[in-house]
Amino acid sequence: MARLGQILITRNKISQEQLQEALLVQREKKHKLGKVLIDLGYITEEDFMRALAESKNLEFIRITDALVIPKEVENIVPYDYAFKNKIIPIAVSRDGNTLYIATSALNEVIFDDLKHISGNKNIVPKLTMETDINTYFEAHSKKSFEEMITGIYSESTLSDDADKLEVVREEEIGKSEDQAPAVKVVNEIMMRAVDARASDIHLEPYERGMYLRYRIDGVLYDQPALPKKLQNSVISRIKIMAKLDIAERRLPQDGRIKIRFSEKEIDLRISILPTIHGEKAVIRILDPGSLCVDLSKLGIEPEALEIYKARIKTPYGILLVTGPTGSGKTTTLYSTITTINSRNVNIVTIEDPVEYVIQGINQAQCQSDIGFTFANALRSFLRQDPDIIMVGEIRDTETAEIAINAALTGHLVLSTLHTNDSAGAITRLTNMGIEPFLISSTLIMSVAQRLVRKLCPDCRQPIEWSAQKLNEMGIDTSIQYPPDTEKVTLYFAKGCNKCMNTGYVGRIGCYEIMDMTDGVRELIIQRASAQEIKEHAIKIDKMATIRRDALRKLFAGVTTLKEVLRVSSKD
Repeated sequence: MARLGQILITRNKISQEQLQEALLVQREKKHKLGKVLIDLGYITEEDFMRALAESKNLEFIRITDALVIPKEVENIVPYDYAFKNKIIPIAVSRDGNTLYIATSALNEVIFDDLKHISGNKNIVPKLTMETDINTYFEAHSKKSFEEMITGIYSESTLSDDADKLEVVREEEIGKSEDQAPAVKVVNEIMMRAVDARASDIHLEPYERGMYLRYRIDGVLYDQPALPKKLQNSVISRIKIMAKLDIAERRLPQDGRIKIRFSEKEIDLRISILPTIHGEKAVIRILDPGSLCVDLSKLGIEPEALEIYKARIKTPYGILLVTGPTGSGKTTTLYSTITTINSRNVNIVTIEDPVEYVIQGINQAQCQSDIGFTFANALRSFLRQDPDIIMVGEIRDTETAEIAINAALTGHLVLSTLHTNDSAGAITRLTNMGIEPFLISSTLIMSVAQRLVRKLCPDCRQPIEWSAQKLNEMGIDTSIQYPPDTEKVTLYFAKGCNKCMNTGYVGRIGCYEIMDMTDGVRELIIQRASAQEIKEHAIKIDKMATIRRDALRKLFAGVTTLKEVLRVSSKD
């Protein structure tokens, strides 16, 4: 970056004083130097990209309307991949061995992917502005809003299966000729989402139309958008299905729909949010058939799984599963209580909301608006003669204290916390005011987890990496390979019809399971930091971290390097 600053000074874009000021701001805010200089108003985006290109000995280009890219060049890289990674294939060398791409960022992982996607062509990047790339994709999207609606949502192309989707126990709903298009469009959106294994549907209003996105395996994918004229009728149809107030457009609303499609019932959770361009709808799809209740299929390594199974048979104590939203914590808890469920024990759960109904388990839903909170539910549960209690999340001190007391009085409590790693759960409980000796006495295991996407087995492609390069990136190859290994075989996501050209099918968990050994308990009592506890668990108790577990799945060909880097950090 020092060289970049000097180039800008040589080009008379900034002064030495301005560079020093920017470096001070950079150290304070931890932003990239280019962003700082642009935010301060000293340079433009084009100034920065031209200087960056010079510092990297690359060519700088502008993407304009005059740029014509041959169809055969466009088709080398799948459109969705190019759009997602903000790269534009612009030309191929005469001998066909080199692919030239326009990009605003230099990402070696993407370049390696492109090499294999393009049939082993050499990849030569040309730097351009991110603004130009965004403008290009806006102007050269596959179809305009009207074309997309005509092609996908028109009467002629609506799937016949759309009529097979029905609302279970739906009351009389007017379906006049004016409403029929919205009814069919909403049915089509839901049907396609279920077929695509989507977990969420996002309908987002903007000035020129209504964008549609599906969340598949944890990642949002753009779908053909709807024209603005259909926005209100589509939202109204969803509200009617969920029995919400169609006249209320100023306040958020939540509801649920149960639909039947392809001989199976699916729950939909509806969230309506007013925005400046209209109401946004997010639909969570809860398919009971997709719930994995087999612990052995979650992704826990065999050695750790044996420890986990042993601890969940403990008659009392607290087991915590930690991780960010959407990391699979609830699925792990559902699988756990299904494993230990029997007619000999009384299992009760309090959830917000109840996502899946499990036979033989007493499940209650949190209703904070009427005072039925996690804490109040826990108090009631203790009068219900429970053996095992599952609490959706420990959010506050009151809930934590009641859970601790329940564990002390002979109950097994399962719950979740939002922390980054397993040791962080201890710090979080301490910050809530729970005494260390109580944590040490009741906590039996802390589990951290993340989800990585699994490679599609039909289209995954091998790729050779330098072991030295991987190790420099923080990828410890010694987990799988001898120290003198020069080349490592990994796999990348190519994409095919079976995986909707994403290259991935489903997700699997990466786990960090910290057992409460005597050493860990002693550190808790001593009020040791989360870092000290984690280091002890790794060095003394041989705990496998999330990064280590993710690497095992990487080297086994289950996932990709990008996924490992996305969900885990260096130990």
